[in-house]
Amino acid sequence: MDVKKEFKDIKDMIAEAIDIDIESGISFITKYDSAALIIKELLGHYGLMPHFIQLSDPMWDWYDKEFIITVNSDGEVFCEKYCRDGKYLFSEDDVIFILPDCTVECAEFIYGNNDCVIVEVDFEDLDDVECDDDIKPINEIQLELVVEPNILRHLFRLFD
Repeated sequence: MDVKKEFKDIKDMIAEAIDIDIESGISFITKYDSAALIIKELLGHYGLMPHFIQLSDPMWDWYDKEFIITVNSDGEVFCEKYCRDGKYLFSEDDVIFILPDCTVECAEFIYGNNDCVIVEVDFEDLDDVECDDDIKPINEIQLELVVEPNILRHLFRLFD
């Protein structure tokens, strides 16, 4: 089932997504800038734990396609490249949010399990998708987290 939904901003979208009762997970499909904001909000504001985060600036690794950020039913956050070897990944999540910065090519390949709800997101102000001045860069997130020392050590490697 496809749904179109307008949100005030990314924080508003995440707040609604976190309240959804899920069995397998929730995914967000977006490009780097929005992905960094979503991860910051999930880890910093909601205190969810990173399980696997693969996110790098397109200037570093030349990957300029979409990322998929997933929150599973255990509250673990995953982020990885959505396109691999020219093919897009399959998602088994209950709800998939597609942000407005996704390409048409990507949107054509988004599909999930039979009961999956695909939410085509729009924002009241598209400028909210970009980084604001008061938002710290993604590499500063680990300093705000209170986690076990071994997880913090892994975060420094992930975000540096």
